[in-house]
Amino acid sequence: MAMLDVAGVNEKLREVQRLEGAELEAELNEIQNNLRGYVDQHFIANRFQRRVLDGFPTGEWLFYGAEIANAIRNGHTVTAEPVEGDSPAARAKCPKITITITLQWL
Repeated sequence: MAMLDVAGVNEKLREVQRLEGAELEAELNEIQNNLRGYVDQHFIANRFQRRVLDGFPTGEWLFYGAEIANAIRNGHTVTAEPVEGDSPAARAKCPKITITITLQWL
């Protein structure tokens, strides 16, 4: 299990994005359909992070799981970045997830 911080999340994202075929699709289905369970299974969260995660409504878990899975499925870049500023999330090293979509016209 990885720490729920920028380095740990990026490590896991790289691992997922290296998968192929049925193995990739199984991982993405897990992320899409049960992001909360996926986070609990693959990351170690501190007390503050756990409180934040516990406060997310089910609909948000479903929305973010679908967004992350579909971005990876469609070849977009998904990364974790540090939260800026002096907020509680920044002090607790909570990562924010960024999805980068690059459009190239040929």
